[in-house]
Amino acid sequence: MVVERCDTCPLYTLDWVRSHSFSGRLLDRVLHLEFLAAKFKMPLDEVTDEEVTALRILGEERDEFQRELAEQQRQEQDDVRRQR
Repeated sequence: MVVERCDTCPLYTLDWVRSHSFSGRLLDRVLHLEFLAAKFKMPLDEVTDEEVTALRILGEERDEFQRELAEQQRQEQDDVRRQR
């Protein structure tokens, strides 16, 4: 499936950074590693310290995002209740 994007789509920049920067390539490796670790057994000696740290950070960031999202949803529900 090919997704057509407009010329100003920020995903072009994201794709470029993920393929041309050290951080972007690390993120790609960690996302792939996360998938593999969830589906298959993987010996710890095949994972670098850098990747372990990045996996930890990725998990922390996802948890924080979920907390913020839940708080935003609670706020929106409170606002709706107050308007009634």
